[in-house]
Amino acid sequence: MRYLIIDDNQKMIKIIRQILSVQEFAANIHSDILPEDKDIIIECSDVRNAVAYYEKYQPDYVLIDIQIQKMRGLNVLKEILKEFPDAKIIIITDYDTPSSRIVAMEAGATAFISKENLFELKRIINQKHL
Repeated sequence: MRYLIIDDNQKMIKIIRQILSVQEFAANIHSDILPEDKDIIIECSDVRNAVAYYEKYQPDYVLIDIQIQKMRGLNVLKEILKEFPDAKIIIITDYDTPSSRIVAMEAGATAFISKENLFELKRIINQKHL
């Protein structure tokens, strides 16, 4: 599987990689050759490149922080879904409130997970991937 992580926190990316048990392979927008036989993580720390990264790598899942840089993760979610309506986007956040969940799901998120419950990520992906 291919995962696109959109986050400006390298520690969080490392934690997500460990939870998903994905080998340390980080692509960037200039990488043209990706291994076909491995799960990979593509990292995007600049939200302005998010749609281009999605288009180039066609990930199975996008994992995005709801609050990244000065742009809201929900805006990035909407931009990706506008171009790629079948994208599976999981919101990962410290801001786990009922209203945040409702707004994210109404915007088209596949799932919403609190960073406190990040160990649920693999289960959520496996459940959604069936």
